Amino acid sequence: MSKLSEEEKLVVTQELIKHVAKLKKLGSNKPGFRGVPEKATLDEIFMPDN
Repeated sequence: MSKLSEEEKLVVTQELIKHVAKLKKLGSNKPGFRGVPEKATLDEIFMPDN
């Protein structure tokens, strides 16, 4: 990143912020664990295919 211009650094930083925000919305930081919506019901958690 040291070889990038200031404008390019700004673009990269903005894209990283977008990606991090999207990752936070996935609902889980554990590999292999499906994220659970914040307002999920017990049925949605334990019987997701119904």
